[in-house]
Formats: sequence, structure tokens, C-alpha cells
Amino acid sequence: MKTTSTSAQSAVVSPVILRQTEHIRLVFYPMLVENPHDRRCCVKGTFIYERRLANQQWARYETIPLSALKAGEGYKLELKSEELLKFFEYVQPLYGLVKEAGIPRGQKDWINVKGSVAAFLKVNNNDLATFLNAHPQDAASSLSKILNWLSTAPKAGEVASQITQLDPQSLPNLNAVIGLSAVKEALSYWEQNQRNPSERFWQDALSDRAFVLSQVFAYPVVKIGERMYVGGKRLEDKGGGVVDFVQKIKSTGSVVLIEIKTPQTLLLGSLYRDDVYPLHNDVSGAIAQVLKYRQTFMNEFHKLVAGKPGWVLGEPRCLVIAGNVASELKNEHMRNSFELHRERLQGITLMGYDELFERLRCMVTLLEGTEMQSDDDIPF
Repeated sequence: MKTTSTSAQSAVVSPVILRQTEHIRLVFYPMLVENPHDRRCCVKGTFIYERRLANQQWARYETIPLSALKAGEGYKLELKSEELLKFFEYVQPLYGLVKEAGIPRGQKDWINVKGSVAAFLKVNNNDLATFLNAHPQDAASSLSKILNWLSTAPKAGEVASQITQLDPQSLPNLNAVIGLSAVKEALSYWEQNQRNPSERFWQDALSDRAFVLSQVFAYPVVKIGERMYVGGKRLEDKGGGVVDFVQKIKSTGSVVLIEIKTPQTLLLGSLYRDDVYPLHNDVSGAIAQVLKYRQTFMNEFHKLVAGKPGWVLGEPRCLVIAGNVASELKNEHMRNSFELHRERLQGITLMGYDELFERLRCMVTLLEGTEMQSDDDIPF
């Protein structure tokens, strides 16, 4: 319902339609008033019949005052049982509104919260903590719903500003808990889907969890976009490069170009000779592709970022994510060949999906204060 103040002691409330046909309706127009004789008597109103005009607008029926009635005449207003219930359910909460908030000033929107939700909003901190500690699943479900609402709410900024007024010592703990949960979710997602061979699947997975890619470098980076054009179209408007992800180093504005394959992509080709393995064609192709993207981006840098401050050309760093190092490289010769190849790549970081997510596992270990299982688990 909506309230609009008409004075310091009164406010009109949006009406409730009790009965409606194609041409006629019965409407109750409530008003909140400050009654100096009995503060409980704070609601009054008027029942009005309205008729639909040719322009589809509703107009009030003309009425006559009771003083104009003659002997034997009278008024009769009958409400059906469902109409009376609707009237009661709409008007009854108005008394509680005035009791708790007084006569509202200005124009405001109100939502009538019933039952368990209303009880939840009124519970004190100690009782709430006791309940949530005993029902952690309900706590997680409730928090998820609130965060989903906050991410799309029209007045999310106002709510967020109120959250910052919490105890400053509790905010880092809250951030750490939520951040750690997001990291654990990403690890669980990887463990459940590491055999998925769809490149589009991993494009979406990493897009939804952009913080995973930020763990690759030793300096803070931010995601700029995905499937982004980096130049290279010919005169006939054909060709051109579209890189999987673009990130930017926060401190310098330098660009990072990211090309991904899948965890099922083979890293090495067949044995060549003397225990030497070449890179697999798919990996070599991904490296060549991202190098081409870097070249076209540098050639067309000023056209691509014209008018956008905070970008530095330099020589963009490149990242290729492909394969599963631990599961594919089964012997020392394969691991040695792979390291020889990627150590000598200039300006390109080649990394397996398992190595990428293992960095998250190390982060969890660090934040939780637990120990790694063995030195062999450390990915860097």
C-alpha cells in the first residue's frame, strides 16, 4: 500500500477494491488520523461506488446526504463474506502501522509482512544467533536469498551503506567467511566437472568465477570482459580476433589476454624420440592464436581504447589455460618436456586447469590455518 500525508495529523492510503464488475466497482478509501481522544482509533474511511466511463476511467457515483432522506427511505450497503474478509485484512494492519510508525510523512510504500517473516524481523540478536547456530542450513538459505535480492535491488546502495555501519571489527570476518565460501564453491565445481570437454562450459564457469583467473599473477588484476574483439578485421569487414577473456592490471593499466581450452585438452603430442615430447597441436594452436591476438591488439590499441583512460599499451601479457597436468603427465620425461616448453615461452603463461584450481586450494589452506598434505601438492 502507499501512504501520502495530507497534514501533520493525517495521511491517505491507497484504496482497496472490494467488488468489481465490468462497469461498476465498490472501493474503500482509508485514511490514517491522529485521534487526540483515543490513539487507538486511528483509521477512518469511505465506501464509494464507482462506474467506468467510456474512456475507461473510473468516476464516483453522485450521492445525496443522509439529511435529504425522506420518511421510509434509507441506505443499504451489503458486503459479501469474501468482501468483508478482504476489507478486514487490508484495514487491520493499518492500526499496527500507526502504532509503530505514527502518521507517515510524505509519500511512502509499505508491504504487509505476515506470519513467520514478521516474527523473524522482530527477533533480537541473541535469539536469532541461537536459532541460526542450531540450523546452519536455514541460515545459509536465508543469506543466499538476501544476497540475491541485494545484487538486484533498486536501492541496494542504500542498504550497503547501512551494512558498513556495522561493528568495523566484524566486517573483515564477514568478508573472509563469504570469500572463503566462494573459493570452496569454485573448488567443488572444478572437482565435479573437471572431465567436462566443452570449451563453452568452461568459458561460462570462469566468467561466473572471475576471481579464479586473478590468482594466476602475483599482482591484482580485474576482469574487463569476455569474448572481446581485439582488432584485425580486413576491409571487407571479415576476420578479426575475439579473445576469451581480457583482464587489466589494476596498478598499471596493462592488459592481460586469456585464451582457454578445456581440462580434457591434451598438453603433449606423441613421443618424438629419446624421451622427448612436443606440445600437442591444440596447445600450440592456442599459443599461436593468443600471440596473434596480442599483435593485432597492439597494432590497433589506440583505436580500440580511444577515449578510455587508464589503459597502458606496453606488451600485453598472455595466458593460456588448457589440460590437466597432474592427470596427463604421468612420468618424469613428460613433465620435463612440458616444463622445457613453457619455461621458454616469452610473455606467455601456460597453465593447466588443475594448477589453476590448486592455487585456490592453497588459499583455503592458508586462510583456514591447515597444512598441505605434502610438498608435492604445492603448484608453485
